[in-house]
Amino acid sequence: MSQVKKKFTSDEYRVSYLVPEESDGMRLDQFVQSYFTSFSRQAIKKKINNGEVTIFGRPHSPKASSKVYHHDQVEIV
Repeated sequence: MSQVKKKFTSDEYRVSYLVPEESDGMRLDQFVQSYFTSFSRQAIKKKINNGEVTIFGRPHSPKASSKVYHHDQVEIV
């Protein structure tokens, strides 16, 4: 579990994680749920669809089924 950065404000919680080797090839929604176990997969999919989850360096908005790879940086708002 490699956290890159975390930011709290009164309006928002923002955190970035580096994808570890053991999560290479995992679906984005499953990866996010492994860090936010209190959220349902449906809630996580909604956050992804709303653009609240991004994968740095990718030119398009990710889908829940997008794969994450070792050393990707995933940001969750």
